[in-house]
Amino acid sequence: MQAQSDIEITDLHRRSERRRLEEDARQQKNMEDITAKAIPHINENANPDNMDDDWIANLFDKCRM
Repeated sequence: MQAQSDIEITDLHRRSERRRLEEDARQQKNMEDITAKAIPHINENANPDNMDDDWIANLFDKCRM
């Protein structure tokens, strides 16, 4: 009985990890697609050093969705 439970948990973990990897890959693609589309719109006078870290974090949180 215990061996069967261990196998089911292992399978559950494997499915969970697969789902997380797929979600991470989709989110990464979203972030890269959005930044690639934004690059041509960057003004040559832009100063990325003036960007707030919280703003960047918020942007990438939104990009993931």
